[in-house]
Amino acid sequence: RMVHIGRQPIHDVDSSIYGYELLFRDAGQARTAQVDDGDGDQATTSTILAAFSDFAVHDLLGGLPGFVNLTRAFLVGQLPVPFETDQAVLEVLETVSLDQEVLAGVEQLHAQGYQIALDDFVWTPGAERLIELASIVKIDVLEQTWEGVMETVEHCRRPGVRLLAEKVEDAAMLERCRETGFTLFQGYHLGRPQTLTTGSLSPDHLIAMQLLVRLSRPEVSIGE
Repeated sequence: RMVHIGRQPIHDVDSSIYGYELLFRDAGQARTAQVDDGDGDQATTSTILAAFSDFAVHDLLGGLPGFVNLTRAFLVGQLPVPFETDQAVLEVLETVSLDQEVLAGVEQLHAQGYQIALDDFVWTPGAERLIELASIVKIDVLEQTWEGVMETVEHCRRPGVRLLAEKVEDAAMLERCRETGFTLFQGYHLGRPQTLTTGSLSPDHLIAMQLLVRLSRPEVSIGE
């Protein structure tokens, strides 16, 4: 079985790669995620499993953090987050309703030592607590007016919070974001998502391989 994962670089102010956003891919030639309504948990699970079991993490990330989108089920603890705190930055999607259960879940993940990023963040009243928990705020600089970008930026200028400009499409926008105070950057101008593919053993195949290894040993008894 072949598994696929998208990887898009995130750069810092020195144009060095800071980390990679990991993206769900259902095919080796896919350039975007094909996710049906209600299948967000499955897509997130597939991305996490591919990144941290099927691929060699160091080969995939080169020792840099991987940014992973988390759906509500992961944020509130219904599904486990199965990797170490230094391996991933957990992204809170803009589509997740920020109720008390989600905020409590994000607080717990933050207390465990995970970096929290707010994805496609747009300022709304009541988001103060979420910003306090965040290490990185990702702001879409393409799909909204610059006035809207600046409003969000001003609300997020807090100690310990780094601003990440998403969808940086050209050199002029990159420079504008740098001058505004963004310190992380992501977009087609810096690097398009790359789809990586590797082979994966299914659980049944893995068990069969283990059985073959046991059967090859001369000391295995008929009872075993």
